[in-house]
Parts: sequence; C-alpha cells; structure tokens
Amino acid sequence: MRDLTHPEVAAMHVAVLIPGIMGTRLILPAAHNGGNALEVWPPTPLEAATAYTKIAELQSEHLVTGPLIDQILCFGFYNHIQRQFDDLGYAVGTGDPRRVEFAYDWRRDNFDTAAKLAELLKTQHDAGATKFSLICHSMGGLIARLLLESGTYDAEPWFGKIKLLATLGTPHLGAPLALARIFGLDNANGISGTDFKALAANRDYPSGYQLIPAPGEAAIWVANSQDLVPLDPYHATTATQLGMDPVLIARAKAQYDALTGIAPPGVRYFYFAGTGQPTVTRVNVTFRQGQIYNHGESKVTTTVDGGDGTVPIYSALPGRGQRQIVTNEHATVFKGTPFRKVFFRLMGGNAGAALEAADQDTPHLAGTLDRTVYVAGDRPALRLMVETRASDDGTGLVNRIDGALIVERSDDTGNITEKVEELPVKYDGADISALNLTLPIQTETGLFRLRFEGTPEMPEPLAFAVSEG
Repeated sequence: MRDLTHPEVAAMHVAVLIPGIMGTRLILPAAHNGGNALEVWPPTPLEAATAYTKIAELQSEHLVTGPLIDQILCFGFYNHIQRQFDDLGYAVGTGDPRRVEFAYDWRRDNFDTAAKLAELLKTQHDAGATKFSLICHSMGGLIARLLLESGTYDAEPWFGKIKLLATLGTPHLGAPLALARIFGLDNANGISGTDFKALAANRDYPSGYQLIPAPGEAAIWVANSQDLVPLDPYHATTATQLGMDPVLIARAKAQYDALTGIAPPGVRYFYFAGTGQPTVTRVNVTFRQGQIYNHGESKVTTTVDGGDGTVPIYSALPGRGQRQIVTNEHATVFKGTPFRKVFFRLMGGNAGAALEAADQDTPHLAGTLDRTVYVAGDRPALRLMVETRASDDGTGLVNRIDGALIVERSDDTGNITEKVEELPVKYDGADISALNLTLPIQTETGLFRLRFEGTPEMPEPLAFAVSEG
C-alpha cells in the first residue's frame, strides 16, 4: 500500500547548456543608448565581412545578456545542439527531462560566472530538479569545473544532484590562440587584432586572460634562442616584458589553481574534442637585449590537424577520462553523426542504426571548414568526411567522390544572390574516410555558401564570410 504520509518525489532531469566565450548575445539597454536598445554582440553580417564597429560599446558596464547565439552569419551555431536536445525530448524550461540554457556575460571573471551558475542550479533544485547534467561548450567547461572543483559549493543541497559534466571543445589547459589575441596577432569575425588586444587588456573583463595556457604549459618560445627557450607568462617580470598585465595573469592563475582535475564523487566527466583543423599551438617571440618583446616580430605556429581550429586537441583532452574525438571546427564541435551517436547515449537516447531507416544507411559527405570568417586572400581548408548511420561510430568509407563544389554569394538573410565559382572534385581509388582540400577561392568580401553537387551527397551546405582583414 502506498504511504501517503511520504508522497513520492517525481524525478526531474535538468540538462544545463553552458555556452563558451562570445556565445551569448550582449545588449546595450535603451536607457544607455539614447532610447534605442542596441545588440552589441554578435557582429552583424556586414561587420563580420568588413569591420566590427562596436568595440567601445562591448566594453560598457551596462551591457545585459540576451539568449544564446543560435546562428552567426546565417549559419548554425548553438542551434545544432539545441536541435539535438529537441530530438532527445529536452524541451526548454518545461517537462521531464528539460533543458535550461545558461546565458551569461562572457566578459566577466569565470569565478563570478560560476557563482551565477550556482544560483541557476539552486533555482532549478528548488523547483524540483533531482538530477543535473552540465553540457558545456568551450570556456563553459572551465566555468562548470570551477563550480565542481573549487570546493566553494560542495555543501549546497543541489551539488550532489550533478551527475554528468560533458565538455565540448573546452580548453582545459588553455589555448595558445588566447595569447595571440592578447598580443594583437589574431583577427576573427570582423574584430581586428588591435581590438582583440584592447578588450583583453580591460581589467574589468578578465575572461580572455583566463583562456591562456595553464601554468606549466610552455606555449611561448623565444624563436631566436639557441635552444628555443620557453617563457613563463606567470612570472611577473616576464609578463611585463611580454606586454601582459600581471593583474589579469593573476586571475588566470587563480582559476587554474582552483581546477584540481578531480571529479566530485558521483559526477561523470566526459570530454569531446574536435580535430582535423589547423590550430594555433604556440607563439614565437624574438628576444632583443634590453627591450620588451615587440609583437610586430612575433609569429604564431599553426599545426595542421592540431585541434578544432581554436583549442588544441591536447587541451580538450586534459588527462585520464572518457573521451570522444570528432572531426569538426570549434564552433560546430557538436555537429554531425559521430557526435550525435555518442551524445544521445549519454543523455538517455539512442541515435544508433536501429533507429534509422534503411535508406539513410548510404554513405554521405559532411563538410567542415577550418574557419567561418576568412581574410581576403586566404585559402579555406575544407575537410569532406564520409558518414553513415549504419556504423557504430557514424564514420563510413567510399572509393569514389565525383562532383563539384559550388561557391555562391548570399545576402545577410541567407538568400543566394549569385554563383561565384564551381570547383570540380574527383577521386577514384582506395577506400577513404575523409578528403582534405585547400580551396583556391578568389572572391571579394561578403557572405558565401559552399555546397557539393555530386556523389556521395553532402546534405548540408557550409557558410562562411570573407572580410577585408
């Protein structure tokens, strides 16, 4: 007989989607912009293709968060994983299971953001959540690990309800690309190297520094030293010589000191890493006696297939644990059949061959570009991967690829306006699982779509932008 004096508590599984740096919309309220609200981030399609014009507003203390960025430049971003949650039955904010999307001000100190995440988990726990899964992209994984490993929240009643941490392209050991941006050596999404450097140097917003390589990661080399001496930016004098801010360096060190790498009892850690993309793996500087380092002479080293284009594979897979490696670019590391098959099983679903129709077992192509925004004159690196839902891991083999890559110009709503180029692609030989291509695209600035016409099919086109630099 049921004991009515102790009513059963309904189980409620909450999956929290935690985006990475630059993954949440930031808005300047009307009260601080002459009566008109302004979306400061992300860049507009025009800004991505020419130049970002809101770097001053991006440093305003008055910005408020909007929702997660579902797409950029008319191509998918978090909508890829949002759709997978939808397919799994995790509706936003309702039902069991459900998902909650943690939008946050990604400029702020990761410790402060971890405290905001704790507030969210408390609210969900008070509303009846009995189980949490933390699904984290990029820097979001560092924020979740601060919550789990710092010791600050262990006694909270909701803490023991966290059962899964899944990190998707998280720089657990930092990313040398962050150094390149601090030194003004990188540009992306219409943001110049000068603007990246200015944003990173703002002490109110230390998150950019909290992505630099962790202590002990020798990612700065003196290129003109006989034995390639590594430099330690966590040493105050060295930091000053490198043009870095010791105050911001201290915030990075505090973060890495708090990350023990030890999962709390009952929490499963699962690491997804992207590969197959040219990725910055170090910065090379030149020593001049009696001078600070001039980053006009500094060069970045980019390693072919070194990671997902942003995070080196060694950083996304920090140590022992359960891992899945997928061939994808950083912003879409959660895209494609190999990721989907594993992610579904982690979240209580099944995307295996048993659920697929027979006509979907035919191998098809999935493309990934090394970047989403290029500077005019760059040569995009394209990887065509063979996928099939019939295999356990989602990968397939073909011995023939025959067709053409079609480059088309699009407007800022995604509508195609003209055909720009047609590039023949032909392969006939031994079985392959992927084909790497460097594209000789000669085009002006703008927004573009890349699709493949031929055999096997490539169902999903790719979008990219070309900027002035």
